[in-house]
Amino acid sequence: MIQMSYKGGGSMEEQSKAIVEGKPLEYPEIVQDTVEVEFPEITDFVRNMKLKSGIFGFQKEDVYEKMQQLNKMYQSRAQQMRDQNRGQLKQMRRQQQEEIEDMKARLAAERAQLKEQAEKEQQVLKEKFDAEQKEAYEKMQEQIAAARVEIRREMQAQMQEKADQQKRELTMISEELERLNERFLLLKTRIGELAEQE
Repeated sequence: MIQMSYKGGGSMEEQSKAIVEGKPLEYPEIVQDTVEVEFPEITDFVRNMKLKSGIFGFQKEDVYEKMQQLNKMYQSRAQQMRDQNRGQLKQMRRQQQEEIEDMKARLAAERAQLKEQAEKEQQVLKEKFDAEQKEAYEKMQEQIAAARVEIRREMQAQMQEKADQQKRELTMISEELERLNERFLLLKTRIGELAEQE
């Protein structure tokens, strides 16, 4: 905000009184640490202002009229500055809103890109997992098939060994029967010989 004061710290009424009393008119100055603003029409008005003289200095009515004109000029300038500030404020708000909308759009685009990337990564992981599961299943099927072959071999070996054992036992039984048959024949022959001798 621009702040203005008069040299000596006097108010507008004090300045009017000073003019009526014939004292030099004091120009407004910018307060320290504020931005200086040029009002050419006001400066020219004050510089070229001529007050009507009276018996005891300047005429009060003329002074008040000039001060009223000066006040209107200040009010007009103040209104212009307020309008300008409002316009700048609207422009800043509009620009800020555009920046916010642009930021929202960028965030939405980044969010969509991240979502798409996440979906692609998820798809890659799923395909990798499915491939690993398929490979593990195929390996398991191969192991089951190998185990079945091994079991079949062991069963065949056991059956062959059992068949060989049975064959050996049958051979032994057959040999034993032949020996018994030979003894029976010898015994029968002996009995026949003994019967003939009697």
